[in-house]
Amino acid sequence: MVTIVDPQLQVEAVPDHPGNRRLIVSYTIAVPAGDPAIGDWVLEEATVHARDCHDAPVPPTDLSVKMEGRTHVDQAGPIPRRIATDVHRVDLDVEQDWWRTDHAGGVEPIAEFVDHLVAEVALRLDADVLATAETPMITGSWGALGRD
Repeated sequence: MVTIVDPQLQVEAVPDHPGNRRLIVSYTIAVPAGDPAIGDWVLEEATVHARDCHDAPVPPTDLSVKMEGRTHVDQAGPIPRRIATDVHRVDLDVEQDWWRTDHAGGVEPIAEFVDHLVAEVALRLDADVLATAETPMITGSWGALGRD
């Protein structure tokens, strides 16, 4: 049975695009000897969601960033994988920061709330789900007041 080992979610700055962040989901596909998936293409799906940790006065915004990949399972053993996509940093402000605009048009912070994200990973062979996993939650501040 194929399994997903050590799924991780990362958020990185995108060089030359200060308003964007790269979501990266990495994991290893563990394929045992004799598994029926050997010789086939496996569809990889990852969905990044907000996690509500009740540390802001309002619930988090809906976030659903979907990523897909495909890999050919040539043989048994570990297959390191990584899928990524770029998003605007405001999309990751799921526990939305509060601010106001001052008379000069600048931003005056009122409250900054940390954002909590997880990714769900699924491997499919045609209509069959081979394996699922969830990354550990990551925490940061990616909104207008955030400092990553």
